Amino acid sequence: MLACLINQVESENISVCHFYGDPHIILFSEQLESAQNRYWCKLSGEHLILQNNYVQIEASMQHDTWLIEKFNMTFMRNNETLCTITDHEQNCKSSEIRIRYPSSVHMEIFYAIPDLYISITPHQYQYKWYDISIRMPTELIRQSNGLCITPSTDKCFIENNIVEDNRFNRTSKSICEMYLLASDQARALLNLPNDYKTRDHALLACIHDFETTNNKNVGKY
Repeated sequence: MLACLINQVESENISVCHFYGDPHIILFSEQLESAQNRYWCKLSGEHLILQNNYVQIEASMQHDTWLIEKFNMTFMRNNETLCTITDHEQNCKSSEIRIRYPSSVHMEIFYAIPDLYISITPHQYQYKWYDISIRMPTELIRQSNGLCITPSTDKCFIENNIVEDNRFNRTSKSICEMYLLASDQARALLNLPNDYKTRDHALLACIHDFETTNNKNVGKY
């Protein structure tokens, strides 16, 4: 799951939640220097990813694969619905919500008033799934709930210490580092900045997916 994380460096008042793969969750951090906890969640069915006064994001995960197969986003202001975006349709006539496509499949959503940005990237390998990244101010994070804030205690397992404790097969790390090298080369060709924190997250997710599925191709995506 290497190509899914948006290249967004956090600032003092902004944080990012990544919800991707099968699924892995990198939570928002409310302070710049605090670590972002990373989880792997065995979730199926519909779940609330994020909710506050401006947006509600729900995602549906496939049974057994736990990949994000559907999503539903509702954008609001003053309890009025401005826009709805799902995996298969859009109903968005408000000028306050801006949608653009950096590529034929990658969707970006901007909501200026709360300074909210969402990136949605579809993938296809045996199954189709979506990766979702959400960037917003820390003040709004404190007013929000959902899996990006508090993961399920009985379905989500913290991943933070897998690499640090060397609790992995050396082969899986070597393969995942090869994928990351290809990603680094592509970033250099596109003249994009390095984000070492995101790189570490991607390495960890790749190792975990490879070791839990014994399929090196799963870790690649």
